[in-house]
Amino acid sequence: MIAAGLGFVVLARRATEAVAGAVFFHFGDNALYKYGASDERQQEFRANNLVMWEAIRHLAQSRLRSLHFGRTARENEGLRRFKLAWGAEEEIISYFRFTCAKGRWSTAERDLAGRAGGIFKRLPLAVNRLIGTMVYPHLD
Repeated sequence: MIAAGLGFVVLARRATEAVAGAVFFHFGDNALYKYGASDERQQEFRANNLVMWEAIRHLAQSRLRSLHFGRTARENEGLRRFKLAWGAEEEIISYFRFTCAKGRWSTAERDLAGRAGGIFKRLPLAVNRLIGTMVYPHLD
């Protein structure tokens, strides 16, 4: 999508090291903040703020009319606060999933990581990869 001119990436660097970045998509005169990340060890520089500012500047120069800040889990207070500080407006989105094996709709949590995220955050990366390799093919 980005190669087709429908998005861009913004990176913030400190010396030669990338400390924050974000992916944005755009279509028509609308844009979407899809994903952002930063180096936790460099938080005091607030590079995410610089990344967002540069993205907004680029979007304004490109004459796009709106920027949607994307979805955020309710329990992710830090990300919600970051987005609200830029003037984003929150709205509740309810998810429904159709499970083919059961032949019905459910209002289950969006995904396993959303329910068990606290557990997975505490596990070593190698253990998470092993669990993902074993479990992912069996999720409905």
